[in-house]
Amino acid sequence: MLANLQMRGNQLEELPAWISGMANLRTLNVIANQLQALPFELADLRRLQDLKYEDNDLNFPPPTVLEGGLDAIKVYLGRLRSAPATGVVDLVRAPMTAFSCPNYLASYPITQLILNFNGLRELRVDLARLSSLKVAHRVGSDDICHDVVLDLTSARGPRK
Repeated sequence: MLANLQMRGNQLEELPAWISGMANLRTLNVIANQLQALPFELADLRRLQDLKYEDNDLNFPPPTVLEGGLDAIKVYLGRLRSAPATGVVDLVRAPMTAFSCPNYLASYPITQLILNFNGLRELRVDLARLSSLKVAHRVGSDDICHDVVLDLTSARGPRK
């Protein structure tokens, strides 16, 4: 019944998927490692209350999600994990000011991207990597939803 896992100051490049089996984990300290991404499995740790990850080279989740704290991180990771199976990326009310396509999503047939109520200021051109994307949803600052049909064919370049 491990509740506190301290792995500070190692050379870890990734956290293993089996971490999701640590149902009683409340504190996870991975400060000063070589992590570039937090694993989707963190979303499964319902009792996790304290995540320390500073002094890593994290690029996933994006900084604006990390700034939202542990709850925002868990929501973001949980929603993205289901995207390959559903074809839908649903990030409604995920705290971020910009959205870019995570590398792993580019190989899946994502047809919908739902980004309502996020305070987005920027959609990055790397959305073109989502070659099956038909509709993206976003919202303006006036809180009125707009469906935006994206034609990314010019951004994708010629198809082979």
